Amino acid sequence: MILFRSGLAIVILLSNLNQALALTPVSGIAAAESRTCAFSNETFACWGSNNQAPQKFNGIRQVSLNRENNCVLDLDGIWCWNNYGESPANEVPSHLINPYQVSAGYYHTCALDEMGAHCWGENENGQTDVPSDLENPRLISAGLRHTCAIHDSGLTCWGSNTYGQTNVPPNLKKPRFVSAGYHHTCALDDEGVKCWGRDDNKQTQVPTNLKNPRYVVASYDFSCALDDEGPKCWGSNSQNQLTVPSGLKNVQYLVTGENHICAWDGSDFTCWGGNGSNQTRKPFNLKKVKQIASSHNHVCALEETNEVKCWGRNAEGSTEPPSHLKNPRSIFTGGNHSCALDDEGLKCWGASTDGATAVPHGLRNIKQVSLGLYHTCALTEEGVTCWGLNTSGQTNVPASLKNPRQVGAGGYHTCALDDEGVKCWGSNSNGALNIPTGLKNPRLLVVNAYESCVVDDEGTKCWGPYEDFARIAFQVVKNPRQLSVGGGHGCAIDDEGPKCWGSSSNSKTALPKLKNLSQVLAGDEHTCTLDDNGVRCWGANYYGQSAVPYWPWE
Repeated sequence: MILFRSGLAIVILLSNLNQALALTPVSGIAAAESRTCAFSNETFACWGSNNQAPQKFNGIRQVSLNRENNCVLDLDGIWCWNNYGESPANEVPSHLINPYQVSAGYYHTCALDEMGAHCWGENENGQTDVPSDLENPRLISAGLRHTCAIHDSGLTCWGSNTYGQTNVPPNLKKPRFVSAGYHHTCALDDEGVKCWGRDDNKQTQVPTNLKNPRYVVASYDFSCALDDEGPKCWGSNSQNQLTVPSGLKNVQYLVTGENHICAWDGSDFTCWGGNGSNQTRKPFNLKKVKQIASSHNHVCALEETNEVKCWGRNAEGSTEPPSHLKNPRSIFTGGNHSCALDDEGLKCWGASTDGATAVPHGLRNIKQVSLGLYHTCALTEEGVTCWGLNTSGQTNVPASLKNPRQVGAGGYHTCALDDEGVKCWGSNSNGALNIPTGLKNPRLLVVNAYESCVVDDEGTKCWGPYEDFARIAFQVVKNPRQLSVGGGHGCAIDDEGPKCWGSSSNSKTALPKLKNLSQVLAGDEHTCTLDDNGVRCWGANYYGQSAVPYWPWE
């Protein structure tokens, strides 16, 4: 097995395909940005941010990932794709002959084949201009906007040199490993590890206590090495990525994203550091889901076994349900927090800075719960109670509410439906408090960060910043039994079936073929459904919110 770096991700080249077949079910891992991937002989799966990827390949030999670039080398050649759209870095040249290594940089890609080194993609700094004097290149690494290669005469780097990242130290002795990072470079030679380039976080200041290092990884603004004592990292510790977990044994290699690290021991992996998109947590498979909740950028599912599982943006643990939930029967999601109603009452988790997860003591007989961006509201037999961020008075429940029967927490406002109709309070930014006049028997209220809707005898009436959204809702939504409002779009199940309307950015309003739909939920820039085939989500995937977790080896 040969290890080498590509951009911000370690690259694993299986020199013998039988190694991949022997390591079952997973052969290896890779990482970049805020996502992590695992692969076997034919299967490839990722989790975290922007984790869409082809799942099937023909004998995977190597994986190379970077922020906007992903490549796999299998028996059929090199396959590259971009999670943000098309990119020149993904346009693999047709003239490659039996490629045996590929390295995915941020905006360019390089490969080695029988004829030597080849690079393609963006070239504003000359990073794809392979020097003509490379002699028998045998290892190549693509970084942000620079490239390095080891060849018979030593190590050569080219491309952007803003921070001296291509200034190869003259004292390198028989370099055998190189890693091109964001703005710095590290190499392993006969004397140990040497790093150069940008040093604002001391990422090039190699520890003096390395013992027989085997390879080195130059990441975004930190570096790591694996020596006889295990992984050691230095540089930025913004997400505690330098704090290596204790108890790691038989580590074969490390992979790094922008602020997280994973260690592979030959059959399993351990990850640590930044977890804002759940990139350090092994994915799971959903089983018999009975309810889903989705709001801003994360999703939760309640299984028939009463287990809660969440994915997407992990703001301060918003996708990490507490272990002390007892028979949860309903789940809810907000901007950066989540809640569940169980046998003991309401329990919330996630971002607690503004008190949105601090459930008031003695809250009982809860009938309904609604989570806003930064505050939470509950309807009980005693009335409406709200808590959390209160910069605009959104948690100051009016004393004038008469027999409230629904409540909706929005961005910086709150609305309730009572015997007198709809009442809203808090910030009137974007017309959040501009309730339509002349409502006739309002019966269903839905509130989002910006848009709010109510269903009455005349139809579905919405208000907020988007006039077209309200106009179309009134025209197309007929007697909905379920209504959900997201970021400029809405979805409903009405007399005519399921439908979505409003902003179609990220294709979030494009409903797939559904079978016995029970829920359709509009998130900020994504949409989720629950039907007989399970949970499906689509749209924006910045935090992995539209990619339902999947672990193909289970």
